[in-house]
Amino acid sequence: MPPVRAAEPAAVAAAERKVPAAAPAVAHAPDVAVSAPRVAAASPAADTASSAGPPTVPSGGDVAAAARAAAARAAELRENAAATRASRLDDQRLNQLHGALLAERRKLNQPGKISIEALGASLRETESKLKKQYAGKDIDFHVVVKDGKAVVKPIIG
Repeated sequence: MPPVRAAEPAAVAAAERKVPAAAPAVAHAPDVAVSAPRVAAASPAADTASSAGPPTVPSGGDVAAAARAAAARAAELRENAAATRASRLDDQRLNQLHGALLAERRKLNQPGKISIEALGASLRETESKLKKQYAGKDIDFHVVVKDGKAVVKPIIG
């Protein structure tokens, strides 16, 4: 490859900042060579991929294992999505339960605060356990007074 001739000072300054110059002009100094700035590879794998030859194809056992793992993940995601759709504990219902629980606690002069996030996490955990135990049954929650305290009780129907 022939040596690159020195560019004008603006082009050299742009190259040093690694900013391309708009239209570099070639100076008339044939004995001065300028090398282009080296650009680093995106990742170490990119350097080795081109020099390592063709990509390796996984063996039949590896492909089958990967396919089984992907199918299991997809089935789990579908199951979770179906459980979420079937859940009666959406944000609106959670807000209703939280409001009813706070109102009942005020009536009973119970101290302490309950955040809607903590209530939601607790009820969703309870709901998932009950759905496993009572498969195919609807799970709902109601605020009741038990032993003089306001609690949220699951109703299995």
